[in-house]
Amino acid sequence: MKALVPAGAILVGLTLAACEAPMTPAPAPDDCGAGAMQRFVGQPYDESMIPAGAGPVRVGGPGTAMTMDFRPDRLTIRLDDAGRVVEARCQ
Repeated sequence: MKALVPAGAILVGLTLAACEAPMTPAPAPDDCGAGAMQRFVGQPYDESMIPAGAGPVRVGGPGTAMTMDFRPDRLTIRLDDAGRVVEARCQ
């Protein structure tokens, strides 16, 4: 005679197994050159601020449409209404 396993027990088992999956390490916070941009926060943006060797760079202000994909090698620079650097991060 076969023992029946309740469906809920299988779901709990699968959920717990998914929690044990190894996580990929987070990228270093400055893989894109964002650290070098921190000294420019609050200053008017100029392309010469972009660090040498920075990978892809995107710049946007309020209302600028940007994709939501995550790329740890991409430098994203956010500007305020006056064109000053508000934030620079790898995204």
